[in-house]
Amino acid sequence: GVERAVVIVRKDNQDRQFICAFYTGKEIDARELRSILSTTLPRYMVPHVFTYMDGEHEINVDKFVFPTNIVVLAKNNQ
Repeated sequence: GVERAVVIVRKDNQDRQFICAFYTGKEIDARELRSILSTTLPRYMVPHVFTYMDGEHEINVDKFVFPTNIVVLAKNNQ
């Protein structure tokens, strides 16, 4: 499962906010993560983007260490 996770808010090129989750541990399909989180979180709090960080990356709460070139491939339409 997920060992560590950090969630931050980013803005797209149209200045709209979206939630990004970065996590370590076992890589899990984004649909499965959304499904699991939807059982305990309101829909507006479920991240739009999930990024698996392999063992080469250290998750740090300083948001500036995260990738800035995130492309939203699938939005949460639940």
